[in-house]
Amino acid sequence: MSVTEIDGSILEGGGQILRMALAFSALRKIPIRVHNIRAGRSNPGLRAQHLKGVKIVCDMSQGKLKGADIGSTEIHFYPGKIISGEYEADTQTAGSICLLLQVALPCALFSDGMTILKLKGGTNAEMAPQFDYTTEHLFVVRGYFPRGGGEVHIRVKPVKQLNPINIVDAGQVVRVWGWAFVAGNLPIKVSTT
Repeated sequence: MSVTEIDGSILEGGGQILRMALAFSALRKIPIRVHNIRAGRSNPGLRAQHLKGVKIVCDMSQGKLKGADIGSTEIHFYPGKIISGEYEADTQTAGSICLLLQVALPCALFSDGMTILKLKGGTNAEMAPQFDYTTEHLFVVRGYFPRGGGEVHIRVKPVKQLNPINIVDAGQVVRVWGWAFVAGNLPIKVSTT
């Protein structure tokens, strides 16, 4: 099978194209080459959280990986069969747990059985979804910038298919509420609502 080429600099040139390409590659069993990884960022290439995301998908899909190192701007990924099991990814930084979940969850959903994801890093990080938006998880501990240290455990039951959501009538907004978190002497901008 030929390798599909993915240009990681398209659109914003961040990590999202990498995460989606990896997940779809594993689900469809299509080998990919991703180049210009995070070309739109001030520090292009793989950072710790991206590398851990690449590696967890490789493990989940019994795949093969070439070129995956901190700072790499190009990787080759050859997925195999996605299997259930217990998988762990630790960014060892404040790298976002939610962004690890974005790349690993599609694989877990279409595995052959129950999958447990143990993800460590930042639960509340800048430029990433906050973990509080995610449900059905066990919060072991929160992790904030700059140290991280957060840990969550997620149990994922596989599905046969995803059904579409059809919103015919969105209804009226009844209430808006939120939380704000900040730790220690961090600037208030780290807090999210």
